[in-house]
Amino acid sequence: MIRARKILLICLAGLLGLAVLLAAGGAVLLRSDAGRAWLAAWIEAEASAPGGPTLSIGSLEGALPAKILLRDVTLADTEGVWLTLDRARIAWRPMALLSGRLAIDVLDAGTLAVARAPLVPPEEEPTDEPFALPELPVSISLQQLSVERVALGEALLGQAAALRVSGDAGAEQAGEVTTTLLVERLDGVPGRIALDAGLDPRAESLRVDLTASEPPGGLIARAASLPDLPAVEVRLQGAGPLAEWRGELSGSLAGLARWQSDL
Repeated sequence: MIRARKILLICLAGLLGLAVLLAAGGAVLLRSDAGRAWLAAWIEAEASAPGGPTLSIGSLEGALPAKILLRDVTLADTEGVWLTLDRARIAWRPMALLSGRLAIDVLDAGTLAVARAPLVPPEEEPTDEPFALPELPVSISLQQLSVERVALGEALLGQAAALRVSGDAGAEQAGEVTTTLLVERLDGVPGRIALDAGLDPRAESLRVDLTASEPPGGLIARAASLPDLPAVEVRLQGAGPLAEWRGELSGSLAGLARWQSDL
């Protein structure tokens, strides 16, 4: 969790840095080969750690800072590369930062391949503190998220799979987060997961509408270690205060064993 927060803040710092360079007349520098190479090296250094994850960026292109194209990105640990990304395109509005908003119009990627789970380095001593979203220096809106192909290696869940991901997301400085997400199988298996959710820490409320379905032998059954890996259909709906949150969970296994319960 600490590593995920650090990466999020690094990404925000990088985009904020781009806006500062633009305001200081750095757009010319960022559109030169030397300027792009310097920025790629800075991102690699900030996102990497001795004995921990190592980020590599093959090239950074585009009409920076508003349009960014990353190619041949890899993440590695001490056992080697576990994640590769052939390309990712970001179109955003740097000047929106002047009003406290990180406005990303498009974030789309080609093929994201995850061969295995990464090694988890030892982190700070665990605490009993409850989970809390990090405070953000700006509000964030992501209008369009698209990953054409997510290739999961067999080592992850015991079955290789190819997925397509699309959606949008938003996060306010005060912590409110909303998202819609659609995940679909691309390898001839008709599986899908759809999520529409919102978390408001100020009101301490949560809204969730989640549906998931897969035929026998799917990733959901494998992840849940269900005997005989049956077909799965699940829906979770609920809204209300976190302290008294109530939801309804319903679904079926193998199209036969159906259930419905309140949470």
